[in-house]
Amino acid sequence: MLLQWPDLYYHTSMDTLDKVSEDTLRRVGWIVTVAVLTLASATSETAFELANQTATRGISRIEESCRKAFTELFSKERDPELKTNSKELAKELLKANNYYLSQIRHIVWREQEAIRSVNRLAHTRELTTFIDKCCRDIVNIGSFESERLQEALNFIVQTGDLNSQAGQEETQTEKESQKLIPKRLFKGTLDFGLLKRELGEKEVEWLQEIEEKDRDFGKKAAEILNFMDGRRSVRDIVEAVSAEYSRTNVEYVMRYLRNLEKIRLISL
Repeated sequence: MLLQWPDLYYHTSMDTLDKVSEDTLRRVGWIVTVAVLTLASATSETAFELANQTATRGISRIEESCRKAFTELFSKERDPELKTNSKELAKELLKANNYYLSQIRHIVWREQEAIRSVNRLAHTRELTTFIDKCCRDIVNIGSFESERLQEALNFIVQTGDLNSQAGQEETQTEKESQKLIPKRLFKGTLDFGLLKRELGEKEVEWLQEIEEKDRDFGKKAAEILNFMDGRRSVRDIVEAVSAEYSRTNVEYVMRYLRNLEKIRLISL
């Protein structure tokens, strides 16, 4: 998406047609045209290049996730408030570790899907072999980085003489989220105006409160439905949404899904 930032009119009532930039529209038009023509006339060589670029960037995303994980783990280990409470420190370390491990798993899945999508452009034995190799590379780097992350956690726990079992107990909602597999009962996108009409004032206020606590929850609410494929559990969906946006409270998601179930948009 091309933006001229800062934009005084973006997402305001003053964002009218007379504010549209002709230069930006022209650039977007050229970019879209070139992309469409490239895909429409793609050869096996084009597909090979796209698979390679996708794999390279996928590996970078996995490595970046691991870098962020290391930074957060050691930042918590140095936190003066957590240092005085070893049980809370162990809990926070485990929570961060689990978050990034699930993020890496999600990136591995997502990047493999992106690489395999190149098969739609061309079909040759050599291309298929290369795509399979790229997918294996993604899986291998994901396993490697996950092991490094686990080693970092073990190092901090051992050198800090912490209880590695602390904080592993799950809430009832977390346990329930592993067992429930939501299924959509409608097609298309969700009309959030329908939620406001059907749920009642109390639940609408609750949703507004959640969006104040979690600024991404509006986008997450739509993404939750996208990941609802009849196979993923609520826990799987929470992990996927968290990987795409930010840490997501399973309690919020469960209540949101119960609301959708109440108005017969999904089944649990």
